[in-house]
Amino acid sequence: MPKLIDADKIIAEMEERIQMLLRDPDPTYDVHPVVNALDNYIDRLKSDRYLPDPTPVQPDTVNIGDKVRHSVHPEYGVGVVQTKKNTLNEVYVTFAFTKAHFDINRLEVITDDQPTKEA
Repeated sequence: MPKLIDADKIIAEMEERIQMLLRDPDPTYDVHPVVNALDNYIDRLKSDRYLPDPTPVQPDTVNIGDKVRHSVHPEYGVGVVQTKKNTLNEVYVTFAFTKAHFDINRLEVITDDQPTKEA
């Protein structure tokens, strides 16, 4: 699972480090390559470069009869939800060759506008 970070905190820490390097330079160490690298990464963090990949919109509930795909195991194909969510946030799903309880956060509900055939 990806880690959620606060880019503004990272930028602030990098800017603080730049100021410290420029304020108290070590006479035996050229700080300018480090300052330039930090400046470059600050610019990248401020851009859209590291925005998270879009994730499928998961409905609040998964209903009995919904068609689903498993996000980690696409080889399972299309399955059908057989039971309501339990206390572990799981539903029982039947795929062509696999039948088990699956965490609903690992399932993508297939809507009418999505193809159900595997590519």
